[in-house]
Amino acid sequence: MSSPCQLEFVLSWANKFQEFKSQSWTPTDESVELFAHLQSLRHHAWVSRLRTSKGSEEAILTDVFLADPAIRVLAAASRCIYSIDRRDKVLPLIDESFLSHREVRCDAVELLMQSIRRRHFWARTLNRLRSYLEAWTDWLLGSIAAAWKLPAACMVPFGFSRQRISEVTYELQEESIQPTDKWNHWFRIQGIRRSMRGFGEFLPPFPEWDMQLRFAMNSLLHAQRLPSESCSLEIDARFNRLEALLGMH
Repeated sequence: MSSPCQLEFVLSWANKFQEFKSQSWTPTDESVELFAHLQSLRHHAWVSRLRTSKGSEEAILTDVFLADPAIRVLAAASRCIYSIDRRDKVLPLIDESFLSHREVRCDAVELLMQSIRRRHFWARTLNRLRSYLEAWTDWLLGSIAAAWKLPAACMVPFGFSRQRISEVTYELQEESIQPTDKWNHWFRIQGIRRSMRGFGEFLPPFPEWDMQLRFAMNSLLHAQRLPSESCSLEIDARFNRLEALLGMH
């Protein structure tokens, strides 16, 4: 998912997912199968493009990294579904999607590092975006563990920093502790959005699947309406005005 609009969708979808409890998240077989099928198609397309296409690496790598939060959250949550029958049906499909994604992501990171050594400007910007997304994904996994009353160890295999996930889970589970990462989390999301603008305008690599992926991810949440995506764009506009004012002094 490589356009800013798709990024907004992933962020808002993940925030909506946080509202669920492990006992209440029960995706249907049809929704899981649809999501897994689309992910499989996208994984094959990623591999094919990375091996054969020259000059389109930026869009493909961005698509891979922006897919991280949703796939990792689903992979972690599928192992924590309260109903054993539902878990046995959901786990294999989501697990296969996660493992395929992780394999492609390893290739993407290697290609990104090669591009940085070649001093491509877009590669440095994309690496900053990757860093923001990794930190935000860890925060998200830790916050879901806290909301679902689960040990952080359940989420660790699907994140990037064991310490960060554990700290977030502990702080959010302890009512006597004021979470120290609240503002850092908010600014991190702004950093993700603003890093995306460094790429300019370009089409996602697989536009024909964008709406299908949105539908599949929404169906995993019982097709509940997601928060408006325009809110974060308004925040960006305010940041732009603030930067313009500061630049005048």
